[in-house]
Amino acid sequence: MILSGGAFNSPQLLELSGVGQPKILKKAGVEVFHDLPGVGNQLQDHQIIRMRWRIARKVTFNEQVYGWRAMRSVIKYLFKRSGVLSMPTLPISAFAKTKPELSSPDLQIQVFPGSYENLEARKLDPQPGVTLGATMLRPESRGWVHITSSNAYDAPAIFHNLLETEGDRNTAVLSMKLCRQLMEANAMSDLYGCELTPGKDIKEDDELLDAARDLVQSNWHPTSTCRMGTDKLSVVDERLRIHGLTNIRIADASIMPTAVSGNTNAACIMIGEKASDMILEDQK
Repeated sequence: MILSGGAFNSPQLLELSGVGQPKILKKAGVEVFHDLPGVGNQLQDHQIIRMRWRIARKVTFNEQVYGWRAMRSVIKYLFKRSGVLSMPTLPISAFAKTKPELSSPDLQIQVFPGSYENLEARKLDPQPGVTLGATMLRPESRGWVHITSSNAYDAPAIFHNLLETEGDRNTAVLSMKLCRQLMEANAMSDLYGCELTPGKDIKEDDELLDAARDLVQSNWHPTSTCRMGTDKLSVVDERLRIHGLTNIRIADASIMPTAVSGNTNAACIMIGEKASDMILEDQK
């Protein structure tokens, strides 16, 4: 059997089946089948802080999909397969170091040529704007995901524990400063309007950290809730077999010992490919 529910649903399915931390299972009304305390713990996710700017020229997505212009963009896409609707959401990304002494980038800056006040509503502003998402690639903070009942249709409780460590908090402040440097560079002078979020009045490190706490979100790259390893909090071994069980493997982002320093899609494909190789090897 192969479990591939992702970093949220794989631990949820294990706990619903009685595999996990006994205290968690009993509280949810699930009979304990196999004591495995690492299930659902060590949740890692790339933390992202989105900063917004008003742009002085009409060159962003905002004005192309707002009001009557939205219909024009639809027609352009339908008949020419061009225009804003044919473009990726994040056409520009940059990998950067928050400190020069680092051996490799610890930050990914995602540039969205548009702006919105509410991430959930995704309603673009009527005026031109741009959003820079500072994504921390090597998070130190650890959270968890656990069931709260024995009903499979009840969503699990998820605690990302963002900005838990001093290292993550320092990285957050440095990443916000770097985004400002990019937007305030000479090359951007004819485009720069004003900083909307958090605002130029936020200057000191403690002020930036307070703003970061308000702005930080999960980037929905969850990993490591059923991580691979040999210690008591690991869930699968080096061949993705669940410790203490037979004929079941996990093949998804939940098995990563640590989050990869970038988007998780390619890494998840690799995990699936490697799992299939190991299964075929074991059948010989």
